[in-house]
Amino acid sequence: MTLSVPPRLAALPILGNALDFARDSTALLRRGYEQYGRVFAIQLGGKPAAVLIGPELHAQFFELTDKNLSMREAYQFLVPMFGEMLFAAPTQEEYLEQRRVMSPILSGRKMAGYIRQMDREITDWIAAQGASGTFDLNDFTQHITMYTAARCFMGDEFRERMGDEFARLYREIARGIDFLLPPHLPLPKFIARDRAKARLRVLVDELIAHRRGRSADYDDFIQELVDARLDDGQPMPPEMITNAIIGFMFAGYETTSAHLTWALIRLLQHPTFTAKVIAQVDEVLDGVETFSTAELRALETLQWTLMEIERLDPAAGMLMRYVREGFDAGGYHIPAGWLAMVSPAVAHRLPELFANPDSFDPERFSPERAEHKQHPFALIGFGGGLHKCWGMSFATNEMVVILARLFQAFELSLGEQEIVIDRGQQIRRPRSPFPIHYRRR
Repeated sequence: MTLSVPPRLAALPILGNALDFARDSTALLRRGYEQYGRVFAIQLGGKPAAVLIGPELHAQFFELTDKNLSMREAYQFLVPMFGEMLFAAPTQEEYLEQRRVMSPILSGRKMAGYIRQMDREITDWIAAQGASGTFDLNDFTQHITMYTAARCFMGDEFRERMGDEFARLYREIARGIDFLLPPHLPLPKFIARDRAKARLRVLVDELIAHRRGRSADYDDFIQELVDARLDDGQPMPPEMITNAIIGFMFAGYETTSAHLTWALIRLLQHPTFTAKVIAQVDEVLDGVETFSTAELRALETLQWTLMEIERLDPAAGMLMRYVREGFDAGGYHIPAGWLAMVSPAVAHRLPELFANPDSFDPERFSPERAEHKQHPFALIGFGGGLHKCWGMSFATNEMVVILARLFQAFELSLGEQEIVIDRGQQIRRPRSPFPIHYRRR
């Protein structure tokens, strides 16, 4: 029996649902789910997209990636930003080669050094603050994650000497992201993106030239890339190293800063749970000068908090694939040439998976409750399967260090109770200024 295609949301001629998608993609996808259930379709300009909601469909989505489904073709709009790297690699073989080379750099023995750098960045920031005052939440989270990434990925010397220029160039590159417009149109933001990337390439080339043959002098992310060998035994080309740095910055800055923003907001909105966080921070960090993996493991309440933010406020509200070969899902046929999507922002609020799904409740991830373990694809804020985010541990560790040091040093409170979402941002954030008041403990 031939299955029909999924039912489509009502859409405008030519544009389809593109305007609503650009305005608030989560609201659009939630409306589709409420109207049609777990499989439905939207229209993005001339491109139909099937939306799959629920852990069984998530499993199929991730398992078909690199088979029927392609990441590269879905995320072509990111190729001008960081080239044919990571999920934009031309072939699965090249993706696996890049993964083999770079995954170890974000885990294992290297992580202990990154944790020390994370701790240094936040403690330096705290030391520069007064006895009391106010800071803008977005400015803080973007600053601290940007400069932490620069220190961990590029090294102390680069962080101190070129950090400000690096931050400015990266922001210019990130502003050139546009899901709907062709990425090579001669628009001002795309021209600025390409100029910034060319300048960043010059800076990285200089750094690579300085680092060649100096393995004994450095033990950081970029030195590992400089020393790495591809499957043919050759070193990584400078352009590949530059693209890798930009790609990891995208994950380590854009999404992490948004995740950290929502973690602080939610904690400060829920003082009863935050009191438990502070009590655990004080106990674990008593007398600790430098963070280690032991402290990270002991700070369970913050680990649960970050999982709850992944669930409740995912930085990526939807994940996409291009359908190379048609497949059946949920009683419908998804044709070749369509897009396929899953939506963490919608699926993470299914009441059959998570109790009181609209409530902030980090203890749902405690060993006693472990709601996320009902299905391996219930929680997909960091992706799933082979393409689960390589930097998930790095990002989580960074946020735990930052939050723990903040609550150890300061009494914090919201200066703003109403949250207005900034629709001009690529990733969901509150509109600035969003003041946070602090007083030293």
